[in-house]
Order: sequence, then structure tokens, then C-alpha cells
Amino acid sequence: MNLSSTFILYKESLDKLNEWRTPINDKVDQISKTSKYPTKINYWDAHDRCEFLYQPATKNLNSQNEYPTVIFFHGGAWVTGEGKDFYFLIKHWRQWNLVIPNYIRMVDGNQSMQHTMQSVLETILYVRNNLIGHGAKVILMGHSAGAHLAAYASTLLRCDGFIGLSGLYNLKKSSPQSLTQNFPDQDFDPWCAGRFDTLSNKVLLSRGDQEDNIHHHIQYLQAAWDVEMDIFIPHNTDHFTIIHELVNKQSKLYKKIEDFINN
Repeated sequence: MNLSSTFILYKESLDKLNEWRTPINDKVDQISKTSKYPTKINYWDAHDRCEFLYQPATKNLNSQNEYPTVIFFHGGAWVTGEGKDFYFLIKHWRQWNLVIPNYIRMVDGNQSMQHTMQSVLETILYVRNNLIGHGAKVILMGHSAGAHLAAYASTLLRCDGFIGLSGLYNLKKSSPQSLTQNFPDQDFDPWCAGRFDTLSNKVLLSRGDQEDNIHHHIQYLQAAWDVEMDIFIPHNTDHFTIIHELVNKQSKLYKKIEDFINN
């Protein structure tokens, strides 16, 4: 299938992060062969094999259940991108248990948003049931299309917090043209993240100040969800450079995220 220019642009922009990604990805592969963590976990949902990277908080591996668990979903317009695009986070987010899934994208399997969302929910349930203790804090987080998936998941599964970065939540109003062209038989209206109220205890939403075209997605969730939201828009960032803020410990967004997860 020919991916649209939107998907290609996204992939090219992520490739600019290779200064972080490549050495970290190589290290993950090396460590996985010789040590227990970080580890790639595979399991089967109803349709396909699912995979995610799991890195317990490294402050004390024997008591990782005491630390919040962040499940981070990558972007890529639901059809491209991979979990490994964000493996660099394990170097910078050692204070939390970190899960980075490779969910079933719409170009995999039977090419439906329902299939994609099912793999997302299966991953969250697997983590809850097999990796963390009862009552442990779980934060769902994502970027772009991954933010949409995490947001929708938060309306079906209770979590302690949801963090959305540059997410496309209202597919009814602005489903990317390329998405509807590639999947003309799909009805995306039921998959709007605001279709149901969130079950999350708290919400943090962010976008770049140079991507005003998606601000209505934040306004959509503000109107649809009955929960207090923290909205933060960092300066001089766009849909892709906002990712840099995730590892800049001096940035206001990093400190916002850290405070949100820890408190």
C-alpha cells in the first residue's frame, strides 16, 4: 500500500531522532540477550502476536511495583511508526516502570481501527495482570495517533492518569484525508476519543504552539470529558519537536509530566 505524504513526513521526522534512538535500540538488543531488563515481551491477543518493551524503574528492581507504570503509545497516523521509535525514553525515564507497546497497526491484520484498539486494550490488561501489583498506579500516554489510542482506552479501562501529546481525538471532524483514502470502508466516527467520558482520574494535554490546526482536538476533549484538565502548550514546538521536550529535564513540559505522574 502506498502511504500518504503525511505518513512519510511523520517517519522522516522521527528519523531525525536517530541521535537518541539508534544507540539506545542497539543497547536494548544487547541487554535483552544478557540481562532480564529491559525485556521484550510477546503474547498473543485474539488475532495476532503483540509485543512491548518493559523496563522496570531502576531505582530498585525488587520493588518496582511501588513506582508508577507509564504505558506509552507511539504515533504514526495509526499505520506507521513503531514502538522502537521511542525506546530512547528508557534512558531518561528510569524513575518509572515503562512499557512501550508495538500495537497492531491498521496496515496489519484485518486493517480496522477496532483491531488496533483491541491490541491496545489487550496490552494494558496484560501489563495490569502480569507485571504490576494490584492497585499500582498506571498512566496511559501517547503522541499523535498514539495519544488518540491512549485517550480512547482511558474511556474503557480505568487508569490513574492520561497524558496526550498532539493527539487527534475528534476523528469525526478531521480524520486525516489520507486515512480515509487508504481505508474507504472504515467508519471512524465511533472511534472518536470523546465518544465516552474518560475513566481517568486526571488528564494532561499538550501540543506544540506551532500546530494551531489541531487545537480543536483539545477543545473537543474539554467539552466531551467531565474531568479537570491541565492544558500546557510549550513555546517553539511543533508536532514533532515536542518529542524533544520529553527528555529535556529542564523543559517546562518535562517537569509538568514528571509532576503529573508522581503526584
